[in-house]
Amino acid sequence: MMGPFGGFGAMTGFYGVSMMMFGLLFLAALLGLVVWGVSALRPPRDRDTDTTALEILRRRYARGEITDAEFEQAKQRVA
Repeated sequence: MMGPFGGFGAMTGFYGVSMMMFGLLFLAALLGLVVWGVSALRPPRDRDTDTTALEILRRRYARGEITDAEFEQAKQRVA
């Protein structure tokens, strides 16, 4: 028996391919929208690019990573 579209069914030929491409394009756009929405809701990262060597040295000293003598020696080299 022949189907309603000349015997081959509805999803054959260019119509089937174009509908599949449209579906994939729609899913890609939806995924892009979700990714954009999630990234827009997240707080921005702290990118501290203006940190000087002396500030880094002070932070290391405050965390206890270096001793008093190391701090003073490095501070004189930096300044």
